[in-house]
Amino acid sequence: MALRPYDFGADKLKATKAPMFFIHGDADGVRLDHIAEMYRMKGGGEIHGDMQPRSASRLAILPDTTHVTLMNRMTTIVPMVNDFLDTKPSKQ
Repeated sequence: MALRPYDFGADKLKATKAPMFFIHGDADGVRLDHIAEMYRMKGGGEIHGDMQPRSASRLAILPDTTHVTLMNRMTTIVPMVNDFLDTKPSKQ
């Protein structure tokens, strides 16, 4: 699969109806503003969550974590992912 390029571009991200959970390390090689931009494309980060319904998508930035050491954070990540997967869609 890695031999064939795959364009997971902004249009495809926006067109995906399912909520997404972006999990990222604060010391990752991917820029934080890029992750935030993807999260915004899925409806997150543009509202005050206490005042309006929140996006079904989520964003987690883990401290002192790189792209590689993310796998060492499973005790943190697994409960967040389980909560995300268990969440019922809201009726907006």
